[in-house]
Amino acid sequence: MSANSHVAIALADGINHSADLLRRYLAGFDDSNATRQAPALPNHAMWCMGHLAVTMHRIAERISQKELPLGWDPEPFAFNSKPVADRAAYPSWIEVNKRFDTTVRTLADVVRALGEADLRPSFNAVVRTEASI
Repeated sequence: MSANSHVAIALADGINHSADLLRRYLAGFDDSNATRQAPALPNHAMWCMGHLAVTMHRIAERISQKELPLGWDPEPFAFNSKPVADRAAYPSWIEVNKRFDTTVRTLADVVRALGEADLRPSFNAVVRTEASI
């Protein structure tokens, strides 16, 4: 990849800031309530955080065009998985948040490293594989 693009740096900063905003929204969740689902909503906070981590990891792999180690089992949060209320089905809320933070940093770092010439092909790679994410 070529020298960092100002656009790529701004996108990476946006990824980090979006994660900061999401953390504000999720303040107050912990192991006692993160797997509770509100009526008529399809997902709970635990599943959403894990699913976001899996999604960002896959996007980072597609942009970087290389396999990046995940280091944990994505199955409870995988695509087409169903959130369950059973707390034992998931890692701790703290652990899921650590995984989310790690994937935010990974995706932001991959994006930040892009040069101008890398931006269009990277975007196209993500869009082209959107159905498989």
